[in-house]
Amino acid sequence: MRILLLSILLLTLALNANAQKPFPENYIGKWKGQLDILSKDGLSTPDTINVLFEVAPLSKNTLQWRTTYNTKTGPIIKDYKLIIDTLVKGHYVIDEGDSIMLDSYYIGQKLYCTFEVEGQLFFLLMRSKPTR
Repeated sequence: MRILLLSILLLTLALNANAQKPFPENYIGKWKGQLDILSKDGLSTPDTINVLFEVAPLSKNTLQWRTTYNTKTGPIIKDYKLIIDTLVKGHYVIDEGDSIMLDSYYIGQKLYCTFEVEGQLFFLLMRSKPTR
């Protein structure tokens, strides 16, 4: 029996975006935030990584979806694309390249995505909060 470990990745971005614009248009720009990596038991202190998140239009239904993770060993850049599903409202696909496509859903002002890497299950929640 294979045991899947659950990690929760919570990316909170400080956005000063126009609330009148719909997702993902309101994410276009460069944003700083933090990634909290929570343990499956929820008891351990989360690891926190500072991130730079960049979103730019590439075509009508595709956006650049780049995240730079500023780790202790140096920056790690993930240059993905966000594809808008024009048939299903709230459904998006994160294209990692190399034919890896992650289903994502925008519900209640948050983007949700689950995926598995080397037997470990990840749950991604991306949300924005106004800057102060």
